[in-house]
Amino acid sequence: MIDELRQIIAAMIGTIAVINLIAIILQGNKRTAVDEKSKINKIITLGILGGLFGMYATINGYELASGAIVSVRDVGPMMAGCLGGPISGLIAGSIAGIHRLIFGRPNLFIGTTIPCAISTILIGLICGTLFRPFEKKKHKGRTAFIIAVCMEILHLFIAFLYRWMVSDLTSSWNFIMDI
Repeated sequence: MIDELRQIIAAMIGTIAVINLIAIILQGNKRTAVDEKSKINKIITLGILGGLFGMYATINGYELASGAIVSVRDVGPMMAGCLGGPISGLIAGSIAGIHRLIFGRPNLFIGTTIPCAISTILIGLICGTLFRPFEKKKHKGRTAFIIAVCMEILHLFIAFLYRWMVSDLTSSWNFIMDI
C-alpha cells in the first residue's frame, strides 16, 4: 500500500513538473502563439495545449487495481480555462476528455472512463467561466489551488454518481474511497 502510494505521488509530481516546465518555456518565449496579440490564436492555442497536457497526464497516470487511472488530467483544461476563457477550457477539456474515452477502450462502460471524460470536459468549461474573476485576483496561486480542489471534488462526485447509476450505493462509495 505504501509503495503504491509512493508510485502514485511520484507519477503525479513528474507529470506536473513536465507540464510546468513547458508552460514556463512558453511563457518566456515571446515568439510563441500563446503570446501573440490575436485573441483567437491565444484561445485556440491555450485550448490545444491544455488538451495535450491532459492527454499527457492520462498516459502517465497510475492505473489502480480497480481500473481507475489516477492522474492530473484535469490540470490542462483547468489551466486553459482560467487563462483563456470558456472556449479554451472547452477545447482543452474536449481533447483530454475524448482522449480519456479512447484510452479507456475496450472497457468503456466499466470503471471510470465515461465519468472521467465528462468531468474533464465540464472542468475545462467551468474553469473557463472563472476566467475574468481569476484574471482580476491578486493571489492567483491560492485561487488556483482552491479552484483545483473544488474541481477535483466535482470530478469525484461525478464518478460517484456514475458508479451509483450502474451499481449500488455501497459499492460506489467503496470505489470512490479506493481512489
